[in-house]
Amino acid sequence: EEVGSGLIDPLVARIEGRPQARFVQDAAQNVAGLGEGWNEGVRRFLFAWKNEEPMSGFTAIDELSRGRGPAIGGKIGRIVRIPTREMMAVDEMYKGIFSEMHKRVESYRIARREGLSGDALSKRQAELLAEPPKEISSAIEHEAGYRTFNQDFGRYGRAFMTFRNRVPGVRYVVPFVRTTLN
Repeated sequence: EEVGSGLIDPLVARIEGRPQARFVQDAAQNVAGLGEGWNEGVRRFLFAWKNEEPMSGFTAIDELSRGRGPAIGGKIGRIVRIPTREMMAVDEMYKGIFSEMHKRVESYRIARREGLSGDALSKRQAELLAEPPKEISSAIEHEAGYRTFNQDFGRYGRAFMTFRNRVPGVRYVVPFVRTTLN
């Protein structure tokens, strides 16, 4: 995907009269970010598993218990919640991996759009990785949500969820919504 968009974007950018947004080298940045992302992914997984809550704010599992504590407390409750806790922890792990991957890609793109190359590009990318600006943080959050099917719903998605949650029995007929709508 990255290589293909990196090959096509220079032509599309020229036609549209805009700066190039994607580069072939984005793929290499993704691979480098994957290696770094494993540490972040494992850290997030362990946090979510231990604390039964996500580090990143919202996950698809939150639909099941938003605003409520655990229905069953204590050791038995922790055992009963193993499947949902595992899904949340795995979601968090992949969000960590995808976040690091995309942070590298976005920092590289910014440095390239600034016209840098060689050592200057590497230095600028390192600066952006050390202290990501808001545009990178927003892009990271969006990409992690997209890759793990945890994006916010649009207007119609929210309306459908309200309908599903308010009409008795609908949640049993349509139990899985988030991944489908994402």
